[in-house]
Amino acid sequence: MPPLGLLYIASYLEKYNYKVKVLDFAVTHISSCEFEQLLLEGQPKIVGLSTYNESWSTQKVLCKLVKKVLPDAVISAGGAFASFCYEDILLQSLTDVVQRGEGEYIFKALADFVIRDNKWGQKIEIDGICYRDPDGNIIVNKDSCRIQDLDNIPFPNRDLLELDKYIMPYTISTSRGCPGNCIFCSSRAFWGKQVIMRSAKSVFDEVMDIYHKYGVTIFYITDDTFTASKKRCLDFCKMLKETGINFIWGCESRADVIDESFIEILY
Repeated sequence: MPPLGLLYIASYLEKYNYKVKVLDFAVTHISSCEFEQLLLEGQPKIVGLSTYNESWSTQKVLCKLVKKVLPDAVISAGGAFASFCYEDILLQSLTDVVQRGEGEYIFKALADFVIRDNKWGQKIEIDGICYRDPDGNIIVNKDSCRIQDLDNIPFPNRDLLELDKYIMPYTISTSRGCPGNCIFCSSRAFWGKQVIMRSAKSVFDEVMDIYHKYGVTIFYITDDTFTASKKRCLDFCKMLKETGINFIWGCESRADVIDESFIEILY
């Protein structure tokens, strides 16, 4: 599946006229020399890395490559791994700043700080940011506030990726957070207790945007629990049905918020 988190940040930056390039090394296989050439050609002021526990070793290598080619580029790491393990990232890699929590507002504020205001090297007063001061001490700014109105975040710009490289290319995120608190899942630890949802109309508009732009009728909803709000889910189904288009789609649910009649309506 495409990295929706990166695409959301990229689309939000594009809204404010930043030039963005997205590379997904899960499907784009290039050599270190080719990566260095891309850096030389693009000359990015900021390189953002989405972090995962499984790719921690790779992240450290990527940081070294970036600093080798563009020593003045700011490396920013985000995602769940960065949010939980920011000290390890700042102490054990060449990452300059870590973003904890949702990335859209934080990354835009960082881009303004580095690129438009030319303040890199000064004290960073951006909520949700961790960094090292000139003495090597880790500075942890206060947490950023959750984004309350997800309808105002631009749809992910899927044109930034080569969609034909994905098994499931058309995915949609309609909410952030989960009402569950499963012991094997990090959702509650990352998002907190509050589940914030897009409106049914916003989700429907994204489905139709994908349909008109790419001509596809297959999509997958990536939420932890899409059916957490039965009314929103049913409103969305009603809108889909009224189009007369035979969409094929899937989502995840929980056994405690679903029953047979609800499943029949979804179907």
